[in-house]
Amino acid sequence: MSNLRYIRKPCVAGQFYPADPERLRHDVRKYIGSAKIAAAPERVSALVAPHAGYPFSGATLGYAYARIKGKRCRRVILVGVSHYHSFEGCSIIREGVFSTPLGDFPVDAVFASSLCECVTVASAEFHTREHCLEIHLPFLEAAVGVASIVPILLGKGPSPM
Repeated sequence: MSNLRYIRKPCVAGQFYPADPERLRHDVRKYIGSAKIAAAPERVSALVAPHAGYPFSGATLGYAYARIKGKRCRRVILVGVSHYHSFEGCSIIREGVFSTPLGDFPVDAVFASSLCECVTVASAEFHTREHCLEIHLPFLEAAVGVASIVPILLGKGPSPM
């Protein structure tokens, strides 16, 4: 599959966050700007943040992404849990782009492909309806700009005892 052919389109734009680029950019900047926390991009290597609609998670996302504002990222690994499909292992998009109302995030094909050699990989199609990673991309764009991403969905975990 060519990098130019696979486009993961937004599935919750207009529902979980504004589909209009101007409104979306304004809202995300407001959430980040309202966070009462100093940026410390050199001190942060990972974020754990929610993925609900912006009326519910926007303020918390603002705090998380305000902390990394200005960080230089070669690649960003996004990890979320599938809400719609149960599968073993993980679903990794190996190449292409994640499209948002603010632009496209290219998948780091080399890194994603090498990761796929080390783990049990399920169909990349499980990303089609999933919102948990998509929610973060406008905040990522506002905080660090467009970076290469490695989108990973986790399937079901190990069964309890």
